[in-house]
Order: sequence, then C-alpha cells, then structure tokens
Amino acid sequence: MPFKFEKPIAVKSGSKSTKKVTSSTLKNKEVEARLLDRKNNFEKGDFEKSDFTEANLRSCYFNGSCLTDSTFRQAVFDRSDFNKASFCGGDFDLAVFEKNKFFHTTFTEPYFDRTIFLNVNYDYAEFENATFKNVQFLKKAEFEEAEFSDLEFKKVEATDSTFIRCDISDSEFKHCDLTQSIFLDVDFSDSTVVEARCDRATFTSVSFVGTSFIDAKFHDVEFYRTDFSMRVRFSDCDFTSAEFNGSCMRNVDFRNVDFTGADFTGAVFDPDFLAKPVVTS
Repeated sequence: MPFKFEKPIAVKSGSKSTKKVTSSTLKNKEVEARLLDRKNNFEKGDFEKSDFTEANLRSCYFNGSCLTDSTFRQAVFDRSDFNKASFCGGDFDLAVFEKNKFFHTTFTEPYFDRTIFLNVNYDYAEFENATFKNVQFLKKAEFEEAEFSDLEFKKVEATDSTFIRCDISDSEFKHCDLTQSIFLDVDFSDSTVVEARCDRATFTSVSFVGTSFIDAKFHDVEFYRTDFSMRVRFSDCDFTSAEFNGSCMRNVDFRNVDFTGADFTGAVFDPDFLAKPVVTS
C-alpha cells in the first residue's frame, strides 16, 4: 500500500541519522518537516505511489530520490532541493514550488495543472512527455541546458524567464505568455506555437526550423541570428516593431502577417519575399 502522512515528523537539530527513507518507513500525512540540518532529509529515498496531498515541506532534501506515480495535489514545497531526483508520472494539481532546485532532475510523463513555480531553477533538467496546463512560472524561472521532449504547454505563464541552451523541439505551446523572456541558443524546431504572447522577448541563436506559428504576438521582440529557414509557417501573426537582425528567413511561408515598424537589418530572405502575402499595416 502507498504510504500517507498522518503525523508531523519530529527531527532533532544536529541529528546524525542518514538512514535511507522509503515508502515503508514513512507514515505521516500533512507533514511539516523543517529539516534544517542537511543530514536529516529524504535524499535517495524511494517513493512509489506516495501521497503528499496538502503536505507542507520546507527546507527538505529529495536529492537523488525516485518519486513514481506519486500525488502532490495542493502540496507546498518551500526551499526544497530535488537535484538528480527522478519523477515518473505524478499529479501536481494546485501544488506550489518556491525557491526549489531541480538540477539534473528527470521528469517522465508528469502532469502539472494549475501548479505554481516561484523562483525555481531547472538547470540540466529533462522533461519527457510533460504536460503543463494553467501553470505559472513566477519570479524569473531559469532553465539552462534543460531538455524537453514532446512538451505540451497550455495556458502557461512564464514571463521574465530564461532559457539557455535548451532543447524544446517537437513541443506544443498554446495560449502561453512568454513576455520579456530570454531565449539563448534554444532549439524550437518542429514545434507548434498557437496564440502565444512573446512581447519584448529576446531570441538569440534560436532555431525555429519546421515550426508553425498561428496567431502569435511578437511585439517589440528582438531576434538575433535566429534561424527561421525551412518549413516555417507564420499565419495571422503580429511582429509589430520586431527586430530580425542577422536572422535567416529562407523558405518561410507568411500568411496575413503584420510587420509594421519591423527592422530587418542583416536578415536573409527568399528573392521573392516581397511577393509573399504579407500584411504590413
């Protein structure tokens, strides 16, 4: 049977215990574990079908732990670390993660619905078949060398976030807000972007090869050395006052696109670019 938290865990400061924590050794629900000593933690724990519903976990350490098909509904994780942990499945409905670290963490088929992430770091994390719906990434989320495979973003807010050397190919973005976010050396190839808002965002050395944009907004966006070449389609998109400095836009299909006030300094187009059905006002 999966364990459930029933009583608060009492931990003495300075305890030397390093016993491995497993689902068979924990039996407390709605735990308030304030594990301030790094030696008192859940590191390298094995949690299978565990119930963390409404758990309040502050300053806890799940580094190297395995969490399989566990429930985190309405749980609050404050200043907790999940470095090199692995999540397989999992329900994160209405959960809140604040100031957490997910370095080298692996997520396989996780489901995030109405989840809130505040000032969380995902450097070198891997997401496979992940679903994010109505999720908020607040206070500048950071993704460096993170890998996303078959990612699904729906109604996600990730404003002021930073993505560096990330692979977000073969993903789907619908009704997302990426305003003022920074993308550096990111691979968006073969993705679909529908009704997304990316106003005042910056894209540097980003690849959109094979990507489709439908009714997306890119007001005052800066594209530097961005690759839009090969099988890219823009339909009903708005690039008002956007800058395409040094970007490649060969073999691109533009349909009802607004480029009012856009700057194409150094951009490379097909010879027949001006003959394409582009709206400029």
